[in-house]
Amino acid sequence: MATGLAVAGGLAAPIAAQAAPAGCEPYVALYVDANLQPWPVQGDGFCNKSYFDLASSAHDKVSSWSFTGNPGTTACLIDYSIGRAIEIDRMTIPSSRFASKNVPSAGNDRADAVRLC
Repeated sequence: MATGLAVAGGLAAPIAAQAAPAGCEPYVALYVDANLQPWPVQGDGFCNKSYFDLASSAHDKVSSWSFTGNPGTTACLIDYSIGRAIEIDRMTIPSSRFASKNVPSAGNDRADAVRLC
């Protein structure tokens, strides 16, 4: 396993967090109460799907996330409120194949799902 830190989008992220399971991209890693530290509470790929619900360890707790895969692919964090899906954050993979960021304050600790947008 790789150790150390890589910098992407102005945030330090563990190098291991960038690695997606073989053949399962794009891949999203979700972090709770930290700037991509120390390890994701949930990671999931979009191998044969375009959407996934968050596990209880990440549900309504996500504060930062990373996204890896083919450049130009976009994912959205979704909050379900009053019976409708609300996009709380969006990230597009750049040419470097890896992006990471903090969830905007209005969407912090509100994510229920992730989908390809």
